[in-house]
Amino acid sequence: MDVSFSDDKHKTASMLLQKLPYWDNNSCIELAIQSDKSECIAHPVCQKAFDSFWDMRLQGKKSSVLV
Repeated sequence: MDVSFSDDKHKTASMLLQKLPYWDNNSCIELAIQSDKSECIAHPVCQKAFDSFWDMRLQGKKSSVLV
């Protein structure tokens, strides 16, 4: 995650929030939450993804992710 995040913060956050059809349309972050992987959820990359998600919600943009 660190390498991808240093290359492109927005793309990395988007990838973490993207729905995955083979995982019952859950995102990587949703899977981490369901698995109680707090070290992943606390990672700065995941926190940036959460920030992006909430920014979209506050701006009234619909997101395909429901955390």
